[in-house]
Amino acid sequence: MRRRTPDETWPPAPTGDGAQIREMVVVPVPARSRTMRDAMERFAASLAAAGSADADSFRPDLSRDEIATTASGLGLTFPEDIYVLYGYCDGMSPPKSAAAAVDGYRLLPLADAAALHRTRGGGALLPLFRRGERYYHVQCGLGDDRFGEVIHDIPEEEPWPAFASVKTMFETICDWYAVGLEIAPEAGTTNTVCGPISP
Repeated sequence: MRRRTPDETWPPAPTGDGAQIREMVVVPVPARSRTMRDAMERFAASLAAAGSADADSFRPDLSRDEIATTASGLGLTFPEDIYVLYGYCDGMSPPKSAAAAVDGYRLLPLADAAALHRTRGGGALLPLFRRGERYYHVQCGLGDDRFGEVIHDIPEEEPWPAFASVKTMFETICDWYAVGLEIAPEAGTTNTVCGPISP
């Protein structure tokens, strides 16, 4: 998809003979981050470059020992991506904008994620992002063939794998920002839509 100009509606009007055909423009795929730390730095830079109201919402980082203590207390084995993520920032403050950084979801501080894990019955899923009763969890069950995957969990559906890893999730978010798109809540519905970035 392409970034719209200010006078266009979104999504673009259908073109061609078929009502379902929409204008598509091929855009180059941005280079992948070499490490999870690179992905986090790119994510922060993407928010700032887009003028997001949440660009300054990153909380101070945690030490590896603090993260490991939380994992042990929950009886979970955290993927390395989780150590890097929380070693970069302890989540983000509550969103200031409707779209926030990711679809209106908040990147949870680790203490909040741990508390939600306990109140939601434990298991191998650690909440990572939350919007209301919608979550992105990380699979922390060592030995599970989906260890490290990001699972999307919303009330209306069965949880399903959304990303192969936390790093892949952040890279994908950065790709949206690189081409001028974000995934944001659709007004008046429980759906999400892909559209131009809003501050």
